[in-house]
Amino acid sequence: FDQYSSTIGKKTESVGVWISGFFGSGKSHLLKILSYILSSKRVDSKDIGKIFLEKIEDEFLKANIKKALSIKTETILFNIDQKADTGAINRKDDAILNVFMKVFNEMRGYYHKQGYIADFEKKLDKNGIYEEFKERFKAHSGLDWSIGREQFEFEIENIARALSDVKDISFE
Repeated sequence: FDQYSSTIGKKTESVGVWISGFFGSGKSHLLKILSYILSSKRVDSKDIGKIFLEKIEDEFLKANIKKALSIKTETILFNIDQKADTGAINRKDDAILNVFMKVFNEMRGYYHKQGYIADFEKKLDKNGIYEEFKERFKAHSGLDWSIGREQFEFEIENIARALSDVKDISFE
């Protein structure tokens, strides 16, 4: 909580916390509880963060938790072994980062299986034309974008037509 709350209100890209321990020591349980607290999950209509806060006696820790709870936070829990491509962790130096991006893109509704497609969707979204693009793609191809992006290479012409429509640019 000290690390996390110290970054609130500051521009930073270099915050991380490493949790390590022996098998069965409770690392996953700790992460799950932290995610529930930070994302304001509720149990019986009670905010878990506030319930947890009431049990803390250390004033420094309590202040850090209050600060952490002062902002909206989304958490993503996943098992890296389940999300990694078979053998990917052993093949590449940046495999863990790739798994993080895959899960992050999936959470945002972008295509998680191919980073370049997720990047394309993100750019459309940033320009406020993602939803319109999906509608135009369906009009041209007869397919939902969720299916079209699975066969991206075979839908290039329909993608180009939809992009031409939404960006008002030449199909060519």
